[in-house]
Amino acid sequence: MIPVRHIDKFGVSGSVFAGMCSLELPPLVAIFPALGLGWLLEETVIDQMLFASFVIMFAGLVAGARYHRNVLALFVAAVGAGLLASSMLVFHGRATTYVGMAVLIVSSWLNDLLGRPLFYDRTHP
Repeated sequence: MIPVRHIDKFGVSGSVFAGMCSLELPPLVAIFPALGLGWLLEETVIDQMLFASFVIMFAGLVAGARYHRNVLALFVAAVGAGLLASSMLVFHGRATTYVGMAVLIVSSWLNDLLGRPLFYDRTHP
C-alpha cells in the first residue's frame, strides 16, 4: 500500500515526465518510437497525462496539508502547476517549462519537509 503522505511524488514525477515530453527532448524523441511508444509524444496524450498527474499531485498535497496543517506546499505547487500548464498549453516556452518543473519538485520537497518533526526523540528506536 502506498502511504498517503508520499502520493504527491507520483504526481510530480508524472508532471515532470509530461513536461519533458512536451519539450521534445532528443533522447525521448529517439527512444520512444524505437520502443513502440511513439504515441506518448502526441500532444493530446501529453495534455491528458499532465492533467492526470496534476490531479494525483494535488490529492497528495491536500492530504499532506491536512496532516501538517500548513498550506505553503500546496500554494507553491499551484504556482508551479500554473507555470507548467501555461508553458505547455499557451506559451510553449522552454524556460517557463523548466521553472515550472523545478517549482513542482520544490513543492514536493517542501511537503515532505513540513511533515517531519523538528526534533527526533533519540531515546526511542
